[in-house]
Amino acid sequence: TRKRNLSLCANSPLPSAQLCPAGSYSTGSVDACASCDTGYSNEGSSKCEFCGPGEHMLEDGLIKNCEACEAGKFSEAGASCLGCTPGTYSNAGASYCATAGAGKRANDDRTGMLVCPANTFSTGSADACLPCTNGGHSQTGSSSCEKCDTGTYVRASEAKREKDALDLTLFVRRYYDEAANDCFTCPAGKFSTSGAQSLDGCEDCARGFVSREPGMGYCDPCTPGKHASA
Repeated sequence: TRKRNLSLCANSPLPSAQLCPAGSYSTGSVDACASCDTGYSNEGSSKCEFCGPGEHMLEDGLIKNCEACEAGKFSEAGASCLGCTPGTYSNAGASYCATAGAGKRANDDRTGMLVCPANTFSTGSADACLPCTNGGHSQTGSSSCEKCDTGTYVRASEAKREKDALDLTLFVRRYYDEAANDCFTCPAGKFSTSGAQSLDGCEDCARGFVSREPGMGYCDPCTPGKHASA
């Protein structure tokens, strides 16, 4: 029989275990490390790690870790952080971007909301508040603008405000006062055909025409034999 050389076996070095490099892992008893296809691992890992919603992978040399997305961005499934779309915003570590509601807008870096100032409006999901036009006005945080005389007017003979949903011509007889954020009648001798945005917007009657009462939407021609006073 053939004899084994035991002294030679005793002097042979045993293979040494090696650490799996970053980006791979091993559960043991294998000759090769498996790669982390979608997750990450640091050197010598037994499993791959995955970033959660609101996080993204951060590399620092050979070291990889998860880090929260910064405000104004989001991550649904732990991949890269994406910027919030117009009209939306997010805090740090967000998995989605919230929508700016009506009467508000997303701020410039989309990290929060701002309330629309007076005389502007937003229907929501917007980056900007739109100005009121055509004689309209609004309170702070409005989703729409109102026009002077929307169903109300001041009757000079009664000196009070009354509702009148039928006479649409009364819509145009007033002007908007910014300090009071309310509508007031144009004074006698002036008129407004579209609901003026200020007292200066109440127009003077043309030569030969007159508005005898406050709150007129037009001027009447002078009767024969008479003229408009200065």
